[in-house]
Amino acid sequence: MRTARSAFVSLIGVVLTLGLAACGGAPEPAATTAEPSPTAEALPAGPIAVLGDSMSLGVNACESVGPCPEVSWALGDNPAVSSVSAQLAETEGTEREHIWGARDGGTVTNAAAAVDKVVAAESGIVLILVGANDVCRPTVGDVTPPETFAATYTEMLTDLREGLPDARIVTLSIPDLLQLWDIGRGDARIAELWNESPSCRSILGNAQSDAPEDVERRDAMSAVIDEYNAAISSACAATTGCVYDAGAMHETEFTAEDISALDRFHPSASGQQKIAAVAWPLLSANPSS
Repeated sequence: MRTARSAFVSLIGVVLTLGLAACGGAPEPAATTAEPSPTAEALPAGPIAVLGDSMSLGVNACESVGPCPEVSWALGDNPAVSSVSAQLAETEGTEREHIWGARDGGTVTNAAAAVDKVVAAESGIVLILVGANDVCRPTVGDVTPPETFAATYTEMLTDLREGLPDARIVTLSIPDLLQLWDIGRGDARIAELWNESPSCRSILGNAQSDAPEDVERRDAMSAVIDEYNAAISSACAATTGCVYDAGAMHETEFTAEDISALDRFHPSASGQQKIAAVAWPLLSANPSS
């Protein structure tokens, strides 16, 4: 059995029979060092926006299946999560307007398509966590090629910078989706639902199997996530005013309590809090110049 990896999943939109929505070398380190908390004066004015997928929408993090934006790591207002937006509001003494550019099941292509919305709102801060749905696909053949992911992500950051020349851009690495599989595979009910779902079979297919072909497939998907994270690091380093988490999200350790009780794959409220804890200090980090 594969040992639990130090990381967690970004999420996908794998719709399970239960009505679930769900379905990861090291990433290049970025030359940025996060400090405890940002000052209001250091950040550009304007709304705070998020680009991403179901994880940023709090999907399956509450008691009912579906989005639960109040516990979003990015823009939520639940005190238990301490989202980036909530901590920023406490620091600045006022809440910024929220711009939701995340989409349930969204890929890097969907995130890039939402840039116009974020730019039109004249956002001052843009938070980005995307890529899980590019690797969590119905078949291995459907997985976004790393070179395509890299080109699209780079184009997304270029368009953001051109449209918002002064905005602070914060990019997070993709969590280790294989850890989510490793935690959930022990639940026979969840494993059965994963196996019955046509979604995310690139990672969750044959959930409890340790057959060589299944181990090889999962290892290949883990390598794809590493390539995606390397691409995120490179794209951010080449973008003025961008800060990357240096792989911190990918290396964050999650427990079963940090994963949704509904699908055992999306982050729970406590999982959302851990994502926020990675993202928040990045607002004070020295951006690329």
